Formats: sequence, C-alpha cells, structure tokens
Amino acid sequence: MASSIMIKNPMSDLDRESCLKWSKLAREKNYLQPIQRKHLYEAGRYDDWYVSKLGKVAGALNDLRKHLTGKEQKNINSILKKLDAPNTVVKSNDKSSEQTPKLGEAAESGDPGAQYMLGESYFDGDADEEDDAEAVSWFKKAADQNHAEAQWRLGFCYLFGFGVEDDEAEAVSWYRKAADQDHADAQFQLGHCYYYGSGVEEDDDEAVSWFRKAADQDHSEAQCSMGFCYFNGHGVEEDEAEAVSW
Repeated sequence: MASSIMIKNPMSDLDRESCLKWSKLAREKNYLQPIQRKHLYEAGRYDDWYVSKLGKVAGALNDLRKHLTGKEQKNINSILKKLDAPNTVVKSNDKSSEQTPKLGEAAESGDPGAQYMLGESYFDGDADEEDDAEAVSWFKKAADQNHAEAQWRLGFCYLFGFGVEDDEAEAVSWYRKAADQDHADAQFQLGHCYYYGSGVEEDDDEAVSWFRKAADQDHSEAQCSMGFCYFNGHGVEEDEAEAVSW
C-alpha cells in the first residue's frame, strides 16, 4: 500500500494556478495521459496531499515540460525544485496500514461515506494501487445514496474521462445532483459547464446563477468568476464596481 502520510501542498498560489492552466492545456492539446492531467489538476486544487502525490506531480510536470518553451519551462523547473525540497511539512502520520482494509469493510457494508473515501483512496493511489475505474465504481455506489461529495467527484470523472469514457452530459447530471445539495465545488463546476457549453447549451445567465450560489459559500474560484462576469457583462449587466467587489 502507498504511504498515507499527509503533507501540505508545497507550491505557491501562482504555481497552483499554473498547474490548473496546464491541466486544461494538456487536455486540449492531448499532451499527457489522463492520469497525469488529473495529477496536475489536483496539484492546483487541493491544499493537502498524500506524500505519494509528490512524485506523480513531478512526473507529469517533467513530461509536460517537453511540450513547452521559455518562461513556461522555467516555471516548471521552479516548481520541481519545490517538490523535491527536503523540508516539506508533514501534516499527519496517524493513518495505519490497516485503515484501507477497515475502510473496505465499511464500504462493503453499504456505508456511503466509507464508499466515497475508499473511492478517493483508489483515485489518489493511497489504496493498493491507483485505479480510476475502481474509484469510479465506489463513487457511484456512494453517489447512488445521495452522497454529495461522491456525486461531485463522479461528475469530475465523467468530465475528464478518469475511469470512464468522458461524457460531458453525464458529468453535468452528477454535478447538478451535488449542486442541488449546496455542494460549492459542484455549483462552481456546473456554472463552468453552462459558461462554456460543456454538456449543456451555453447559458451565461445560468452560469452566473450557479457561480453566485458557490460564491456565497466563499468558494474563491466562483467569486473570481463572478468578478469576471460583472467586468465583462456576461450573464449580468456590466458593472466594474461590482466586479472589483467580488
């Protein structure tokens, strides 16, 4: 089983924004394997990692570096040095190797929270091995029991093709289920789908509606999207003062 030690994301906010951008670029240009794009996305998205994520993100960045030039390559080199830093903060070391088997027992018994967490273990490689298809299987079991976090994660898997064939309409369906339960990440992602017409007809008004729901829960990316929409008059009347407020 992979190490279950948790560490603090060693990258700066700017580094994380770059990883999110590169994940999207890699998908558009087909530069990396889906699993590598996932690692870049999660590098930008999450504050805490399993220690095993360090090597996975570094590997994805190394492969991506071959496709980039100039400043982008220098940025990747800078991030790689941080990932290799010896003083990375260890957050916790209280998970024993018995946790995944115990989690599996609870998941098999039908507990949706355990099913979701077991899915995350397979998704992030903290179980016996990284296995997106197995992760999706457990996310689906939990999502069918109305577990909002699992519904959101299942939407993510369908949108990017992790463990399943990518299906934007199916992604929207799961995002909506979680968003209707006030899951802020799902609300933001659903707004994103409406804004870009991913799996639904492009609709700036509907996008802003979902961005606002997430932003009202202090979702920083949704707040940024609200500012962008007000500044450009997308789905709302153009209002620079309101844009600055967001």
